[in-house]
Amino acid sequence: MEKTIQRFMVLIAILFLFSVLQVSASCAAEKKVKFQIEDVTCLSIAYTAESIPRKLAGVQSSKFDFAEDGVIVVFDDSRLSIEDIVNSFKRESYSVVGEPEVMKLAEEQ
Repeated sequence: MEKTIQRFMVLIAILFLFSVLQVSASCAAEKKVKFQIEDVTCLSIAYTAESIPRKLAGVQSSKFDFAEDGVIVVFDDSRLSIEDIVNSFKRESYSVVGEPEVMKLAEEQ
């Protein structure tokens, strides 16, 4: 009976640790990056530019921000790289100007 209780307690501890590790891994994988796009001269171009990354698996949000002068993308960097996003813009004939800027997530500020 005592061994059964010990085994049960070990199982509970393992399940708890697994859930904690899973939550921390998912948070660590999230990244927020600003991509400055060349020649955004109207709302239509801005809307199209912000929609491009949304087609990629792993992108959680994408929004053109005129205050930040670029497309801000939040994505899972365990599934997708910054280069993958840059290439998605290139495939749609949009040019990324300079180096993409990694930004702080709201929770980190």
